Amino acid sequence: MEKGPSEYAKYWTSDYNELYHFYAHADEFGYVLIRDYSKAAVDFLNRDDEDIESFTAKDGRVYKYDPNTNELLISRDGKIVNYFPPINGEDYFYGQFDKVGDFWN
Repeated sequence: MEKGPSEYAKYWTSDYNELYHFYAHADEFGYVLIRDYSKAAVDFLNRDDEDIESFTAKDGRVYKYDPNTNELLISRDGKIVNYFPPINGEDYFYGQFDKVGDFWN
């Protein structure tokens, strides 16, 4: 695995955050390189398919989930906070809305 940060670090809240979440979640997607993991996160951040659900939390974070690919991304102010495939995907996503949600996007 790379030591990072990648050329996509500018899309994350910090270089440290990119590295931390790469080490925590890249293998769950099957990524070995930080640039591939972060590129996938950026691509998902910018994707706007009709199947994607999203909501804004009370603290301003945006939670975005695709049930077809089981990708979940959390962002704040347009920057990536976290990107991972949640266990029990939809249940996890809707559970987060119940905990921290403010309104559906």
